[in-house]
Order: sequence, then structure tokens, then C-alpha cells
Amino acid sequence: MGVGSRLVEECLRFAKRSGYRRILLYTYDATLDAHRVYQRVGFTLDEEKKVTAYGFDLVEEIWSRDL
Repeated sequence: MGVGSRLVEECLRFAKRSGYRRILLYTYDATLDAHRVYQRVGFTLDEEKKVTAYGFDLVEEIWSRDL
């Protein structure tokens, strides 16, 4: 449906209009559809860390890009 892509694009527009120079996204390794969206608009995976969240062992990720 493209909702995730539209949401990320709107976040980027807002950040640029607001004068931000860089944007970070926090997510988990299991969100593969989100990874594709982030990569398509120029984000790169900067950091991974094992965490326990929501009662599960997960890998937290930080994605970023310049604006």
C-alpha cells in the first residue's frame, strides 16, 4: 500500500523544512520491509545492538542519513 514509504518521505520533508542536518531511525532487525524503505531513500545501517524488548531478545538497529 505504500504507507510506510509515504510516512518516511513526510518525515524527511519535515526534517528538511525544520533545518535538521541529519536524521536517525531506530528499529529492529526483524522489520525487513522497513529496511527496504530506508535503503531506497538513502539511509544506511550504522549500528546494531542486542537488546531485550517487549519480552523478546532482539537486535536494535540505528539507521541514518544526511539531509
